[in-house]
Amino acid sequence: MSSESKPIFSVKKLVKDFPTAGGPNSIRALNDVSFELFSGEAMAVVGESGSGKSTIARVLSLLHDKSAGDLNFKETEISGFSGEEIKRYRQQVQMIFQDPYGSLNPVHTIYHHLARPLLIHKKVKSKKELPDKIHALLEEVGLTPAVETAKKFPFELSGGQRQRVCIAKTLAIGADVVLADEPTSALDVSIRLGVLNLMQKMKREHNVAFMYITHDLATARYFAERTAVMYVGHMVEWGETEDIIQDPQHPYTQLLISAVPSPLKRHQKEEKSLHVKNKDIPTWTASSVGCPFVGRCIHAMDKCSQSMPEITKISEKHFVRCFLHDGSGQ
Repeated sequence: MSSESKPIFSVKKLVKDFPTAGGPNSIRALNDVSFELFSGEAMAVVGESGSGKSTIARVLSLLHDKSAGDLNFKETEISGFSGEEIKRYRQQVQMIFQDPYGSLNPVHTIYHHLARPLLIHKKVKSKKELPDKIHALLEEVGLTPAVETAKKFPFELSGGQRQRVCIAKTLAIGADVVLADEPTSALDVSIRLGVLNLMQKMKREHNVAFMYITHDLATARYFAERTAVMYVGHMVEWGETEDIIQDPQHPYTQLLISAVPSPLKRHQKEEKSLHVKNKDIPTWTASSVGCPFVGRCIHAMDKCSQSMPEITKISEKHFVRCFLHDGSGQ
């Protein structure tokens, strides 16, 4: 990506609140989230369950309405889209879900699943073109023999094969952005690499921009050029993936990386392992203040409970929100 290229997607100060049944406050699932997506690149969004990763994707795909913030796709605000505008937008911005079987209708063939988006979005001039187009798509995603695969039903395919069908659907309509919500976590370890390589091919050959949501830091490092670390709806650290993995600055990022299994750790001394306060993950609302990690952080200071740290620039493309790095000291 050129440093002068414009982002295909720009998100600024995104907020998403969910109302609670019978409660005075809404749950704030996303708070002040800002990032950019670039064509031909992937940004991984990592964090534990409940951190807001999937909520970002659902807001960007217009499955949820935003509560506040700016969502600009190709320099156009998307939140006011309706009717045909939404249809055109969803042609360009597609989701790949965690469960490939749940994404496919079990009573229809693979041919039907690929023919439907081609017809809806008018990617073929007539139905006569469908067989050749569908077989070409199946071959591109490695599902051969294509003619036989097209005749099958989803239950006749493996999990990895079903996920390749879902990827073929995004290729069929020429998506510019793919929001991949843990696309490999439901797959056997032995076939995850094949799906990741297929998405790498989409970046390289089709210039697709990816938002890659995952718990797996190893696949994020393999697939994504940039990484954003989420905690309780907040982006606490972001930058180039190698910087995040090799030189984590936020205590939560350090904790995530320390939890990654490694054969070398059996030889490390116990005192070198990272620790965290044994407190519950907070429920964030519009009235909540401070850093969301303060209750679990062993470095917490008084001011951490009083306000959210401002953004600190660690290096040219590495940023963190933590008072340990804002220059004010202890």
